[in-house]
Amino acid sequence: MWDRVFNGGTEERAALETTIRRQEADERAAAAVGVDAGVLALMRAEHATAIEQAKADINAAQWHSQRPLRSYGMTLVALALFVGARRRTSAGTATPGTAASVGIWASLLPGGVVAACAFWFWDASPPVAVAAGACLAAGPWTLATWERATADRAEEGGASLMLRCGRVAWIVASCAAVLAGWRLMGASAIIWLAPLAALPFGWCLAPGRRKWINSAIDWIVIPSMVTCSIVLIDPMDAVRFWPILIILLLSGDGRWLGGMIGLLALGGRDQQRSMALAMPLVDAGVSQVCMVVLLGAIGALTPSLTIAIVFGGLMLEVSAPWRRRFALAVTPP
Repeated sequence: MWDRVFNGGTEERAALETTIRRQEADERAAAAVGVDAGVLALMRAEHATAIEQAKADINAAQWHSQRPLRSYGMTLVALALFVGARRRTSAGTATPGTAASVGIWASLLPGGVVAACAFWFWDASPPVAVAAGACLAAGPWTLATWERATADRAEEGGASLMLRCGRVAWIVASCAAVLAGWRLMGASAIIWLAPLAALPFGWCLAPGRRKWINSAIDWIVIPSMVTCSIVLIDPMDAVRFWPILIILLLSGDGRWLGGMIGLLALGGRDQQRSMALAMPLVDAGVSQVCMVVLLGAIGALTPSLTIAIVFGGLMLEVSAPWRRRFALAVTPP
């Protein structure tokens, strides 16, 4: 039932198994009767071509069967991004150059390291490596109350600055996601990644504060997005130790370190103040899940990277109470 509902291509996989067994029988029979080696090699080449065609048929059938679930995931992401863009705002202004510097550092440091690891050590193709980096490069687009308070205590208007830095990081990650999708699917990737534009569109509208909508996003939409990201893969078979470990570390500390580097590079802030000010950049678990839902839907992520990135996003959400206590300890008076 799971295979029919979520995976698809059940009949095509059965046909592939039948083809493989028939080819093995044909090769044994040909070898038994002493068929010439050249003829046998030609037979094997024809068999390989037939297997590749059967696998292509499986992929096409799976894509057709999974289309409703992919569309459902796109809708959830667009809803979460649009509502989140209007959910919380912070008073104050921020210099565009400062926001760009910090946001780019907070985006490229974790995203670049993950993309490099995926390409060099985890046998990912360049588009898949860029897609994995895009998931880690996404920045926060909302700030919790304690995060706004922490940033404002560290610096006047700090919450506004961090919110804009998160927006810059999201734009950088969106560009990387579109690039990876374009390399894999061509222009059709723009359609599947269109929900990424829901966040910038929401920034242009007046903020909205309807509590019941926010609760629905927190308790229904976001858990549903997590489910959509892993339901198309075999979670147990996809578990790999090193991708999970590296991505868990970079999901939080990578963004934080990147933000600190961006702040210290601008000058005018000591290390402790920069450490406290960059703390809100860590709260990007939902952004990470949104990216993995969209990129996983178009096949831009391997199962092992998908499960590792989802674990990283969940870790950020679960660790919020500990991050809050740590923020109180490091925030300068």
